[in-house]
Amino acid sequence: MGKKRKLDEDEEEQPKGRKEDKKTRVANFSEMSLDRLLEREVELAEEVRQKQKELSDARRVKPLLYGNNEARQMKTRQLRAEYAHAEVQREIQRRFKAKEESGEP
Repeated sequence: MGKKRKLDEDEEEQPKGRKEDKKTRVANFSEMSLDRLLEREVELAEEVRQKQKELSDARRVKPLLYGNNEARQMKTRQLRAEYAHAEVQREIQRRFKAKEESGEP
């Protein structure tokens, strides 16, 4: 086995900054404020509509055939948007239910 390489502080910080390059957002909805959750719910609802429109347009232009990777990828993106939207809605409902049970107006 080779020598262990000592990392400088600059090199240690590089992977941390790399996480910000992701295309997806961190979906830790339980830590978001209620206002931010409501905004995110609207954003995701619009994203779901957009993905459905893109998929239907793609299917109209190019018929769905076995092995159509583009259509499969678009469907996967649509499902991810739907799952995130549903998760935000569940979190909002959970918070409203918790408020009702605690007796807050």
